[in-house]
This record gives sequence, C-alpha cells and structure tokens, in this order.
Amino acid sequence: MQSVEEAAAAADGLVNATPVGMHQYPGTPIPRDLIGAQSWAFDAVYTPAQTRFLLDARSAGLQVISGYELFFYQGVDAFEVFTGMRVDEARLREALMRSEG
Repeated sequence: MQSVEEAAAAADGLVNATPVGMHQYPGTPIPRDLIGAQSWAFDAVYTPAQTRFLLDARSAGLQVISGYELFFYQGVDAFEVFTGMRVDEARLREALMRSEG
C-alpha cells in the first residue's frame, strides 16, 4: 500500500472524490506541500466551486477542473433524460452566472 506522499509524487493528476473541502467539511484532502509535481487536479466538490485543494493546485501551476463542471453536466444530462429535450448549455451558463451576481 502506498502512502499519500508516494501516490501524489508518482501521479500526473490529482482527484478529490471525498467530501473534504465542502462547506460542511473544510480543509483539503491533499496537503499543499504534496502538490506541484503533477499536471492537473480535479475536485468533485462543487460547493464551493473554488476549494482549498483547487486553490492550492492552481497556485502550484496545475491545470484545474472544478466540481462545478460535474454539477453542471449532471443537471444538463438529467434534464435531457427526464424531458427528452436538449439544453442550450451556453444560455444556461449565462443564466446561472446572472443568478450568482
């Protein structure tokens, strides 16, 4: 069994698929000092969209993907499954951005 340190050092990318980083579970699943040798990071957490994990990864120069994209496309796909209609993704993004402002 590898330690977190060994796994992070050998990885090209990092994935957080835990609740750590959500509003109710603050923190980061991977310590900042283990981030930087990788190319990318993905966080499945989408509330908040910018987690400590992603902020650390971005500041270390990694390409980051927020859990917001997972959340967005789950909704888009579910809408189509349940209604049989496609969503205009660009229009939906614009509406969501307006509602957050």
